[in-house]
Amino acid sequence: MPSPINTYGRTKLQGEKAIRAVGGAYLILRTGWVYGLLRESFITKVLRWTREQEVVRIVEDQIGSPTWTRMLAEATALLIAKAPGEISPWLAERKGAYHLAGSGFVSRFEWAKLIMELKPKRQPQKFKEALSASTSEFSTPAKSPLLSASNCTLSEQTFGLRLPSWQ
Repeated sequence: MPSPINTYGRTKLQGEKAIRAVGGAYLILRTGWVYGLLRESFITKVLRWTREQEVVRIVEDQIGSPTWTRMLAEATALLIAKAPGEISPWLAERKGAYHLAGSGFVSRFEWAKLIMELKPKRQPQKFKEALSASTSEFSTPAKSPLLSASNCTLSEQTFGLRLPSWQ
């Protein structure tokens, strides 16, 4: 049973309940740690930090499943394309909530270290060292879950879709 720990999570759950209440044919796709380069994401933040800071501190106790926007969009299109003919009856048979995220999981710290290792060198960098930290060391307006890795087994079994590894 979901038990959101912040306003963002509670409003997402309220939205899911509203969709279920309407009924009919629907799919709720839950994902997490979504990233791309066209808008701010964890990757763009890490790249900015390496240009602005010599020492970058990143939480090591938050674990999740990074999901590239392009893979999420492609998987969603493939999922819809699986419907043979009319989509509504096909969706109605499979209605529900499914996790769809990058395979595997990683800590924010380990993910950041990989981003820093692979970062383009086109811009001047101040970065010299990455240090791990705990979530409790940072003051943030919203509480974040420590474990938000996704179990995508149901979407894999139902639709035969598995997103590539987060790496």
